[in-house]
Amino acid sequence: MSKLIILENDPHYLPYLHSLAALDKRVLVRPLDGWFWTSYTQIVEEGLLSDIKVEEWDNSLKRPHPPHSQLHFVASAFPPAENGEALFNQIFRAVASRDWLFRYGAVPFSGVIPDSFRKRATAPLTSIQRGKLACMVDATVHVELAAPLKLMEDYAVNFFPPRTRGKGPENMVAVNFKPLGYQMMRVAGVPEWDFVLRALWIHKKTPVGSSLKFMAPGAQNMVKYMDQSKLGLLEKSPRDLSMDEWSILMDAFDKWPFHPRDNALSDSVLTTDKRIR
Repeated sequence: MSKLIILENDPHYLPYLHSLAALDKRVLVRPLDGWFWTSYTQIVEEGLLSDIKVEEWDNSLKRPHPPHSQLHFVASAFPPAENGEALFNQIFRAVASRDWLFRYGAVPFSGVIPDSFRKRATAPLTSIQRGKLACMVDATVHVELAAPLKLMEDYAVNFFPPRTRGKGPENMVAVNFKPLGYQMMRVAGVPEWDFVLRALWIHKKTPVGSSLKFMAPGAQNMVKYMDQSKLGLLEKSPRDLSMDEWSILMDAFDKWPFHPRDNALSDSVLTTDKRIR
């Protein structure tokens, strides 16, 4: 490791971090809020990432991509509730579009997250917990635990600030995310994927063929551009669709000449938002 860049603006923590930096010249502390996109712009402008190589991303690999040789992002604790989930979605979108730190290549990232996030992010097909987030995750990264669940059970007792869910403390988990080589969302377009996923997951219990009409005027006509041998997927609900089947839908959406474009897709959350949270 050539350097460790720490972003932390809490005045209670900073003295300890500055003491650490005094002991090891590889540690660089900046009093910045890690949940602001502009904080990363600042460290880039300061030249702290000037020695980071832009590495080739092999989109033909149908497996986790070899990690970037110099860069690894670590979020010590994702924000809870909606703030954290918004961050989740934006990071996976950035993986697919190769924005933010992923402009340098297949950068692995890790974090301590609420276990409820992990369960939703990794919910399998047919699971009642499966939703848009799980699709975004399946399309962009490979997920694995960084530490056994047992080791993190006392997070609410031993770490600050405590996280709560309902009446009791929520378990936290340490997770690693490894970008996939093949980024299927990049093929049809990230805003397009976001638009279709959002539109169809609103009707998550409805067969896709019946809910297309709610996506956009005339959207039923995109069926004409599907491989006719794959029409059976239209009888499935969103939670039953594999990622290959989502790709078939996206290919038809892309070929449909009247699909929404540009401003019509602007409801998507973009990584140009001022704040992550």
